[in-house]
Amino acid sequence: MKKICHYIIATNLGGAEKSLLEILAILKQEPDLDIYVLAPKADGPLIIKLNELGIRVEVLEIPGLVMQTSRLNPVKSVLLLLAAIPESILYLARLRSHFSRERVQLIHSTGIKCHLILGIISRFLKLNIVWHMRDILTPGFTRKLFMILHNPAIHCIANSKATAESIGIDATVLYNGINTSTYKRTTDRIFSDKFAEIEKPFIIGIIGVLAEWKGQKDFLEMAKNITPKFPHVCFVIIGDTIYDTIGDRDYKRELEEMSKSPELVSRIYFAGFQEDSVAAINSCDLIVHASRKPEPFGRVIVESMSCSKPVIASAAGGVLEIISDTIDGLLFPPGDIDEMSRRIEILVKHDQIRKQLSINGRKRVVDQFSSEKQQQHLREIYKTILMA
Repeated sequence: MKKICHYIIATNLGGAEKSLLEILAILKQEPDLDIYVLAPKADGPLIIKLNELGIRVEVLEIPGLVMQTSRLNPVKSVLLLLAAIPESILYLARLRSHFSRERVQLIHSTGIKCHLILGIISRFLKLNIVWHMRDILTPGFTRKLFMILHNPAIHCIANSKATAESIGIDATVLYNGINTSTYKRTTDRIFSDKFAEIEKPFIIGIIGVLAEWKGQKDFLEMAKNITPKFPHVCFVIIGDTIYDTIGDRDYKRELEEMSKSPELVSRIYFAGFQEDSVAAINSCDLIVHASRKPEPFGRVIVESMSCSKPVIASAAGGVLEIISDTIDGLLFPPGDIDEMSRRIEILVKHDQIRKQLSINGRKRVVDQFSSEKQQQHLREIYKTILMA
């Protein structure tokens, strides 16, 4: 039996963590694999889900200053890392001891910080390592650091061609898979009572981690354009911050201040994190994906298409590998609020277009992005690595 450790940095439920759950739910059924998770803390929505799946979770706390670093603010992050050197050295020693004690044969990491930590100690571990890259790296310090730390013991898989092309290292593309039997159309309308004064509200939702690059500000600007033309259209922002990093803490407050404008005050609802993502998606009539930067993959897009919801998304990164414009979704240039607004107006006005996009979108996901396809491919990757 092969022992595999999934090494993670976050215990909330963002797209990467949901994809990890899909992987583990299927891999745990493999009789020749012993799977467990190493996490930085023992609580959080992800840990609850892992416990429900019967996945063993071990805890090794990562130094607090390291957890606060962010590649979006490299200068302050370097200062934090310098201050954390004594704690970090001790942590690395404990991490090495943990893997030795568990007799792990392969470490599968999720999250940039986990990748870099394993890169630092990989030459001492003498173990197979999989960096599961779920972030597009722009040219700069972080990308150079990855290229320096990469070595023959580290195998890279990427969640899209866009991610693979960005990291400067050879990587195998493994698209995120979802359970299409779970993500399907339902009659849920959990947000309708939030707009009780509006008859038959048409709800436009944006789902994802609250972060500036995810485009929630653009979504609100679009809402200001739309509301005067369509008195029945309402807007829901679903999600919360996931990392306690520099720059993230005040973002939600900025969004809430924007929503107090006269055009939006009664037409916006901040739903926060929704554990039942299927119900949240199905409670919207249209899903918007508004990332300003290239999205590594776009799991929310795939989930929404699987639920037969029409999707409009910013045309960059992995999104271009999911949506064919006007066939199974609509695309707009990232940051182009006017074009986003124009295309949303088309979908609000034309029920038949929404229906056709919904039908085609569901078919696209079932054919290309099922969890079964992902599991089969990952199993082949593990076999190749462990038999090398």
